Amino acid sequence: MYKISDKVVVNNKEYLILSYLGKGKGGYSFLAECENMQVVLKKIHHEKCDYYTFSDKMQSELNDYKKLLEIGVTVPVLIDFNIADEIIIKQYISGKTLKQLIDDNELKETHIKKIIATAKMCKEKGYNIDYYPTNFICNDDVLYYVDYEINPYDEKWDFDNWGKSFYLK
Repeated sequence: MYKISDKVVVNNKEYLILSYLGKGKGGYSFLAECENMQVVLKKIHHEKCDYYTFSDKMQSELNDYKKLLEIGVTVPVLIDFNIADEIIIKQYISGKTLKQLIDDNELKETHIKKIIATAKMCKEKGYNIDYYPTNFICNDDVLYYVDYEINPYDEKWDFDNWGKSFYLK
């Protein structure tokens, strides 16, 4: 996988890898820079996930991004992508994840209200998102869902029955 200071070319633009951000079910994410702008470069992986089944990960990410925008969920802007290389470039959102805020005992009631409002919006449109706290970043009082994963609504995986447990102490 990529290392710090690797250069990755996506659609004739060169991205310098600055740091590793983390691994999710669908890929590895890196903080990268191109033309003095910081972005997230996500490289899709095909590692087995025991609890989740994917069809086409790359196409799912692109389709899910569109659905999230239609629903009104605040997500990082999709900047570019390369289907052949399975790379997605999206807006970098600085700030702490909700997991970091929980760990640092800085999670506020306003954060909870925002995630509940997002969950309500998704449920009304017939969808669930992944409510795990690393998937949310608060920046300038705006709550961003930084993952593009969305699934048809299932009560078992909604905020009240699954997601809420991560935010309660």
